[in-house]
Amino acid sequence: MTPDAPSGTGAAARTRSVWTRWGAVLVPAIFLLLLSAFLFRERVALWRTWRALREADPLWVSVALALGLAIQLLLGLTTGPILRRLGQRVRPAVLVRAHLQRHVIGTVVPLGGPAS
Repeated sequence: MTPDAPSGTGAAARTRSVWTRWGAVLVPAIFLLLLSAFLFRERVALWRTWRALREADPLWVSVALALGLAIQLLLGLTTGPILRRLGQRVRPAVLVRAHLQRHVIGTVVPLGGPAS
């Protein structure tokens, strides 16, 4: 590259241009393809789970769901006192949202997940 050439030229700029142009189409398409593959591979297990939930007592399903949500809420709020001691004030809703995002990433990413 010559000193007179603009900084946006070259292979890197072309790659960015292609990604910018097609990324909005490719990312959802790849996501839908992977989701379809997962649903196809796990269809028997998903059907068994659906059947078990339909046959279960709704009270116990509600209790289990409420307990799971309460646990996630409490785990999300545990970082609040630590951050306050470090001089940071963070709203509880932000803490819980960050914990749930961390939980989803840890579930989706194989071999590890976000740092604790």
